[in-house]
Amino acid sequence: MTVAKRIVVVGGGVAGTRAVEALRAGGFEGDLTMVDAGADLPYDRPPLSKEFLTGVFDEDEIRLWSAERVAELGVGLRPGTRAVRLDAARRRLSVRSAADGADEVEYDRLVLATGVVARRPAAFPALDGVHVLGSLPDARALRSRLRATPGPVVVVGGGFIGGEVAAAAATLGLDVTIVEAGGNLLSTVLTADLAAPLEHLHASTGVRVLRGRAVAGLHGAGRVEGVDLADGTRLPAAVVVLGLGGAPDTGWLHGSAVTLGDGIETDDCLRTTADEVYAIGDAARWRDSATGRHVRHQHWTSAGRQGGHLARTLLGTAAPYRDVPYVWSDQHGVQLQIAGAADGDEVRFVDGGPGADGYVAVVRRGAHLAGVIALDRRRAFLKLRRTLAGSPLWDSVVATANPHPQGATV
Repeated sequence: MTVAKRIVVVGGGVAGTRAVEALRAGGFEGDLTMVDAGADLPYDRPPLSKEFLTGVFDEDEIRLWSAERVAELGVGLRPGTRAVRLDAARRRLSVRSAADGADEVEYDRLVLATGVVARRPAAFPALDGVHVLGSLPDARALRSRLRATPGPVVVVGGGFIGGEVAAAAATLGLDVTIVEAGGNLLSTVLTADLAAPLEHLHASTGVRVLRGRAVAGLHGAGRVEGVDLADGTRLPAAVVVLGLGGAPDTGWLHGSAVTLGDGIETDDCLRTTADEVYAIGDAARWRDSATGRHVRHQHWTSAGRQGGHLARTLLGTAAPYRDVPYVWSDQHGVQLQIAGAADGDEVRFVDGGPGADGYVAVVRRGAHLAGVIALDRRRAFLKLRRTLAGSPLWDSVVATANPHPQGATV
C-alpha cells in the first residue's frame, strides 16, 4: 500500500472520530480532513435519548472533541458541510455548505462514516409537536418540547430509541404511551419472554405499552393532537416521537463506483468497491469473513472498533475486521445488554426469567454459545461476554452458568 498524504473522513460520529484519533496515534503525519454535515463539534449520540433529554448531561459533556482537541489532532474539521457527490476515478469529493457553497475536496484515501438518518415516513405529516431523534439538533428540539409541554407523550416504535425516550419522558413526570406494532418491545431483537421484564419495568413507572398496535396516522390542525391507531383508537398526544429506526445516509453515493445495498458494501477489510474508498460505522455493510455474509451493525461499540481497525489498515497493516457485536440500552435506571447473537437454535435463561425483575439468557447456534442477553445483571453478563470470542461449547457454558431452576427455554 502506498503512503497516503491526504485522508478525508466523511462523518463526525464515533466511527469517524476514532479513525482520526487512531491514525494520529499510529503516526500518520499527512493531511487529515473531516467533512461533517452537522454544524456542531463531533458529539456522542447514545446520551441523546437518555441523559441529554433528562438534563443529566449538557452539550459539553457529550462532546467527542473540544476545539482544543481538534487543534491537537491537526484535523481540518469542516462542520456544516455535506458531501453531495463522489468522483472516485478522479479522487474528488464534491461538498456543499451554507457558509462556503460548493467545493471539491481531493483525497488519496476516503473514509465514509456517514452513519444513519432517523426515519420519518411520508405518511406522518410534519405537524408541530412531532419529533424524530437522530442528531443533536433533534435532541435539543425534543428536550425543549418535553419541558414546555405538560400534555401526553406518545412514542411510536418500541425499539431502543423508543424505549429510552419513553423512560426519559417518564423521568420528567410526563404521561407516556409506547405504541409498538410488533408483539413485544424490541420485537426485532427479543422474544416475548425476553422482553417481558422490560415491559413490566415500563409499566411499574407508569409508561403504558400498547403491543401489536399499528399507527394509521396523526391527528391535528397544524399541531399534533392525537395518534390514530389502525383499530380506530385515538390516543391524545401533545408530543409524538417517531422511534422508527434509521436508514443509512447513502443517497448521495448513488451513481458512484461504490456498491450500495442496505448500506455501503465492503469486503472484510472494510474496503468498498471504489479504489481507496473505505466505509465504517452504522452505514457500513461489511463482509464477515467467518460466515461469508454481509452484515451491518448499528452499534456504538462496533462503530468505534471499526474506526480503530481501519486506521491500522490505512497505516499498512490490513487484516479482516472481526466483531462480536455489543449493544446496551439504559431504561428507568436498568441496563439491557446484548453481546453476539440475540437469536439462534435455542435461547435459555440461566438466571431469572420472564417473570423476574432481571435475567441472564444464553443463545445457542449449533453446538456453541453464540450470544448473551442480560437485564440488570451486569456482572454475570460481563463474565459470559468474555467467553464469546472463543465460541465455547454450549453444554460447558450451560453447565457452569448457574442454570435456571426450571431450565426454562425461551
